[in-house]
Amino acid sequence: MNILDVEDSLIATIVNRIHCQNYQDKDFVDCLGPTYIVIRVKGKQIFASWRYELNLFDVVKKAVNEATLFFQAQAFSNCDTIELCLTHSFKRIQVKQFKSVFSNVHRGIRGIELQYRGNIVRYSPTQIIATNRSYQKILDSFLEKESISAKAFEARGGIIQMFEARQVLVSCNSHTSSMSSMTAVTLYRGSSLVDCEAISEHLIFQTIEGMGNWLLRQVQLDGRMLYKYWPSLGKEASSNNTIRQFMATVCLIRYAYYTQQSQHLAIATRNLDYNLNQFYRVKSNLGVIEYNNSAKLGAAALAALAILEHPQREKYTDLLHHLCCGIEALWQPDGSFLTFHKPPERNDNQNFYPGEALLFWASLYQVNREPKTLRQSYQSFQYYQDWHRSHRNPAFVPWHTQAYALLFEATGDLSFSDFIFEMNDWLLSMQQWETVKYKDLQGRFYNSKHPEYGPPHASSTGVYLEGLIEAYRIANLIGENKRAKAYETAIYRGIRSLRQLQFKDERDMFYISQRDYVLGGLRTTVYDNTIRVDNIQHGLMALLKLISTQEILATEFKIQKHSNSIK
Repeated sequence: MNILDVEDSLIATIVNRIHCQNYQDKDFVDCLGPTYIVIRVKGKQIFASWRYELNLFDVVKKAVNEATLFFQAQAFSNCDTIELCLTHSFKRIQVKQFKSVFSNVHRGIRGIELQYRGNIVRYSPTQIIATNRSYQKILDSFLEKESISAKAFEARGGIIQMFEARQVLVSCNSHTSSMSSMTAVTLYRGSSLVDCEAISEHLIFQTIEGMGNWLLRQVQLDGRMLYKYWPSLGKEASSNNTIRQFMATVCLIRYAYYTQQSQHLAIATRNLDYNLNQFYRVKSNLGVIEYNNSAKLGAAALAALAILEHPQREKYTDLLHHLCCGIEALWQPDGSFLTFHKPPERNDNQNFYPGEALLFWASLYQVNREPKTLRQSYQSFQYYQDWHRSHRNPAFVPWHTQAYALLFEATGDLSFSDFIFEMNDWLLSMQQWETVKYKDLQGRFYNSKHPEYGPPHASSTGVYLEGLIEAYRIANLIGENKRAKAYETAIYRGIRSLRQLQFKDERDMFYISQRDYVLGGLRTTVYDNTIRVDNIQHGLMALLKLISTQEILATEFKIQKHSNSIK
């Protein structure tokens, strides 16, 4: 029997026998290549080694003996996880094949081995995930250490090998010596594969709770929200972005409304006050959000939206007024928006900022019913319809969809719903499903034929879901049943992707030591564990929309059914 055929339970039994020092009963499981073994305590690596024994029992036994000798302590007895990468299918590749064989999509699936003049560097798939390294960085580091170019490396006999590995995580219970104290599970890219069939109402509520709690935990005592965190380094990045910060504030307010917990609203308020104190400025009677010598339309729009949605928005009346003035100052008579107050020469990000501004205006119109707000929104709607048809980009779709869904509700004008369907029907083709190389990629939005649309990203999937859920709701309201079904399928596939990216439990966090910064958060991709605040906020706002939408649709369905029975 070899490592590809053996059950997880037998691997757990082998490890447990070594834990109990039962060396008499020896199960022969053949290793097909070198084995990478890591012993961890609460995510922290205390021992790691490449083993070359031919039998799994010997691999674990000798690694444990070495670890115990090295630390002069019972390292194995104190560990809570053992990570095994059981390698096989080694294949030599040429330098010219490197970028295709070792593209990012293979990180965490394929391992890499580099050899040059007796020096060997080998990274297992789980090691690549745990350290969040790209193949290119591994190669560059090796070549730099050897003081050689890639061309010379190959010319002088350097070897690059790709290999695959079965990834197994053994969880230990150090408080018992029973045979059931070890459990093992085969991982998929250092995580558990989420099946679309598993997406249920219960799982959606679990996902919401995890994301919501992550968001709440990242608000510091002074109100500052963590922006970006590197789990592999265990440290916060120094970068920041005011648009995403105020989006997070909006999300906190909506989550507090969902939970109806006063302490959650207090956290959201603390965050809103912090952001306004840090970034809000008044220039010539115009309210702007300024950071790093830049004042963006989108940042002002989302700050205004956060105030508008806050249950005590009257506390911020003057600020909201000045922000409205600042947004209107960037609006042009043809319906377009300038996208920056500062620097004035910049007018890019047309796929993002005008949609964010229109979402605020549509939300504001629900409150004030000012004819001017509606008139200007119509003018922008006409302008950006034509603009989008000439500059198709997925990033445009969700913001304008959310804005026009609110305007459709307010006016009943089918031109809004028609454009919503036009945009989102086109967006559906961007979602990956049958054609993906690896199952954990299913449900994400990415088009490799259009790199200008940007790389795959958790925040992209989340924001596209925000728009699709509004499109789904409108399609249901006007009886577009076939279209609603297509949107519904895309929504649940997208939720599968978000759930795949979430740090859900100890299995996902086997290499994480500071777990409060990670649990419930979402990786950027399945092969990049960087957590950025918008990874979570977009997906959370989408799921909160979905719950609200389902409740609305269920209520209307019941009313319709009751009306029919009366007739």
